[in-house]
Amino acid sequence: MKEIDLLPEWYTSGKRKQQNLRSQYMVLAGVVVVMVVWNFISAGSLSSARAQLESGSVLLKKSQVVIDNAAQITAQLDRLSQKAELLEQIDSKVDIASVLCELSFLVDGKIVLSDVGLEAGSFEQKQKNGGVRVAGAGANKKGDEHSGQVKFTVIIRGVADQTADVGKFVRRLEESDYFSDVSLQFSRSKTIKTAPADGKGREVSEFEINCNLANYRVQ
Repeated sequence: MKEIDLLPEWYTSGKRKQQNLRSQYMVLAGVVVVMVVWNFISAGSLSSARAQLESGSVLLKKSQVVIDNAAQITAQLDRLSQKAELLEQIDSKVDIASVLCELSFLVDGKIVLSDVGLEAGSFEQKQKNGGVRVAGAGANKKGDEHSGQVKFTVIIRGVADQTADVGKFVRRLEESDYFSDVSLQFSRSKTIKTAPADGKGREVSEFEINCNLANYRVQ
């Protein structure tokens, strides 16, 4: 049996067009939805990228501040190091307290010191083939040594009960590790005043001794 389509052609074609338009609208709507979603995703990614860029910029500024501070500290350390080297060069390595203690140990009851002087001087130029090493006082035989360019002369003045006491004091200075090149400049008699009730003076031996601190070694 043959089916007979009673619907007119224009109605059928109109229905098909409506279906096609509906499909196209649905596709366009899907594309719009996808574009909107993509726009949101892109905007979020752009905001995140912008935030990361700003964070990186802040971190870069902080890093630059740290680098500048480190450079300033390094420059200060260099200046302090130069000053420390200068102080090391001009340091005489002389322990004055130890020298005075050694003198007080060497002086006995028959000697009274009136003056102790310490003068710095340069080493003689004739020592061309040798060198000079300077260390702390009393360290000429053992201990660490340090380079130096000056020597110290000790000038000792005082009085002794007798001339023989001056000679003994000179020998004690020569035997001490703190002193070298001991030289008696003079020893002469001198009358000093005693107690007023005595009415007479007392004769003593006035002396002057020069010696060097033994804080260096000629090589």
